[in-house]
Amino acid sequence: MNIPSIYIDENPKAEVEIFYKSLHNNFYPWMRPMIYNHPGLKPLESLLSKEGMTKKEEKQIIGEFFVNLRDKYRNKIDPFLDHCRERLAEDSKGALVTLAQLMDYEWLEKTSDYRAIPVLLPFSPFGKNIFFYSIYAVIREDNPKDILDTAIHEISHMILFDLLEKYHPEFQEYSLTVDYLKEILAPILIDQPPLKKYMNLSQYPKGYVGNTELEEIYVSANNTGRVQISRFFQKVYEEMRYQEHKPFREIVDAMIRLLKSAEQELAKKRVQATCSRLPSHFVLR
Repeated sequence: MNIPSIYIDENPKAEVEIFYKSLHNNFYPWMRPMIYNHPGLKPLESLLSKEGMTKKEEKQIIGEFFVNLRDKYRNKIDPFLDHCRERLAEDSKGALVTLAQLMDYEWLEKTSDYRAIPVLLPFSPFGKNIFFYSIYAVIREDNPKDILDTAIHEISHMILFDLLEKYHPEFQEYSLTVDYLKEILAPILIDQPPLKKYMNLSQYPKGYVGNTELEEIYVSANNTGRVQISRFFQKVYEEMRYQEHKPFREIVDAMIRLLKSAEQELAKKRVQATCSRLPSHFVLR
């Protein structure tokens, strides 16, 4: 089986592009206030507040801001990225093989390698064979998320989209169901023992349940009690995978059916997530 590599790609132009898109993302309006809530990025809000500013002018200001910020913290950023390269060289191949096995996936012979682009965003977006790795915590003297943990989380999304394009072409456009599915599946796969042994989840003493939006979503089905949504679907995955010996495609189909039954509630939760993180609970049918 062809196994792609994961490598660090320091790409200032791509960093500016994804930062600009994050500030103007209509699907995720919470990104803009989230960015400006971070003290290190707060000065950008006033720099970009001038009315009538063109896209080119905004990008130029963002680019200059990041050049200055990186120069200021170069003595922290460079050693950290060296550590990331060592981490990927040591364990990325084994982790990728295991992830592919858990998802019944094989890469084509001409598949491109995965690029991890370090960014000073407080989150890690992804694209086709690219993910943007947040190193913002480095300049805050905080513990950044492990590069391999982030890589496997984001690459699981890429593989899922590849499989959905093949088996569910109706989901090629943006779908709330698929958006939640990808975020639910990532922690489920990472928590499987064959893959978990490669991970460094020390930041999650209570267990890794995925992104922060999922932490406060609870569901119930078939008269079960309230269960955090990632843990609920983890049970679905493990029962179908290990007890019923179902292929990954059928597991995904079952999860889609369950999520679609709660699509209206999920839509409400997505709206709430832009302004609060209050716990929510709904029933899956």
